[in-house]
Amino acid sequence: MKQIVYYGIGLVIAKLVAIFMLPIMTGILSPAEYGTLEILQTFINILLTIFCLGQGDAIFRFGGMASTKQAMDSICLNAGFLVFSSNLFLCIPMILFASQISSMLPGNTNSWQIVYLALLMIPSNILVVQLDWLRLQENALAFVWTNVIRTFIQAGLVLIVLYAGYGVTGIMFVSVISNVLIFLYFLPTQLKGLSQVDLNIQKRLFLYGIPLIFAGLGDFVIMSLDIWWLGYAIGAAEMAKFALAMKFAMVTLFLIQPFTMWWYPKRFKYINHRDYCAKTTELGVILGMICAFSVTLGGSLFVHLFISKNYQDAILYLPLCAFIFPLKIAGDIMSMGLFLEKTKKIMWINNMVAVLTMIGFYFSIPLWHVWGALYILCSVLCLRWLIFFYYSQKELYLPYRYLRLGLFIVVYAVCQSSIWLMGTVTAYVIYGGGLWLFLIAIAYYLKFIPPLTVLLKS
Repeated sequence: MKQIVYYGIGLVIAKLVAIFMLPIMTGILSPAEYGTLEILQTFINILLTIFCLGQGDAIFRFGGMASTKQAMDSICLNAGFLVFSSNLFLCIPMILFASQISSMLPGNTNSWQIVYLALLMIPSNILVVQLDWLRLQENALAFVWTNVIRTFIQAGLVLIVLYAGYGVTGIMFVSVISNVLIFLYFLPTQLKGLSQVDLNIQKRLFLYGIPLIFAGLGDFVIMSLDIWWLGYAIGAAEMAKFALAMKFAMVTLFLIQPFTMWWYPKRFKYINHRDYCAKTTELGVILGMICAFSVTLGGSLFVHLFISKNYQDAILYLPLCAFIFPLKIAGDIMSMGLFLEKTKKIMWINNMVAVLTMIGFYFSIPLWHVWGALYILCSVLCLRWLIFFYYSQKELYLPYRYLRLGLFIVVYAVCQSSIWLMGTVTAYVIYGGGLWLFLIAIAYYLKFIPPLTVLLKS
């Protein structure tokens, strides 16, 4: 419980800093410049998925099942060297062809921004490995301190370059500086492990991680293609209401993140305690649904009270937007068996679902616009969950409590749908609040949530 609280505190601090920076950045940068920054951020997310080589999951899988601390450290160090050498090889062409890459991207990107972006990849991805190593060691406090220090350094440097008039290029430059500074802190640890470099371990990590790159790209298509497609199909004005609803709905991932940051690194340590793994996985699924209901209720109330009347239709989309994320969370959490050995199944499943998503969008968006996109997303993510669950159980059977889980899902779906019937502040506060307490009580009654005394002791 203490580890989850630490992760939660770190995430809240980072989010508050981002909220503080948002009005400053939008006040100084023009809409065109801010749009360019968003395009670069999306490009960074894609490159991080590729350049990290799936080593985060590889560390959790092989390091989590290592028999000794020395073996666990060896896995992490070899993952770090693999990422460093691969990133160095991949970044050189990006720097050499920076002007060509910038001309292919939308927005007003320039070659220097691409150069800084390429340089950002090396320290950023090695930091991902080092931070995953801290998570594997259950050292949440060090993880949080590292991220908080990096956040404040970067925010301070961004303020300096913005007020100095360096714009988006300056932001990209200081992003490199802040990540390099934190990377230098971990460098002595990495250098001490030079004697443990093992090409056989690196080959095993590489072969495990490669399919996860394509799986990650498939995830990106599933969860991000809707905004672009709707923008072309129905125009920016109507799409903006959906985008606002989706922005609120995505808070669900933020709320569940402390749990996943705690559970993912340690789940393979308990592979022989299957009852514990099953109950913890069930808890993650239940928490995802409770978080989604909380976000739907709070987001609807916020839009009703504080958002312009032009965006009030976002309330109509929000319950179904938020419903998407528990489906994704459940699929991710209940796929433990698929990460045991080869990860090609994850790649094929995600890519198959991505193709189905594109086909579904092609036929449904012209007919039903936003609702068509939402129906397709709910359908494909439900299918993804079921396929992940089926193949995961074949690899590693976990004794889930199916009847209780099914009952809670039905209750959650009814509660989530009932938010459409609310339309006043009184209804959101009284009826919505009552349903939220009812959902918690059902989870407790079905013994998905441990008693408070157990949580406090842990």
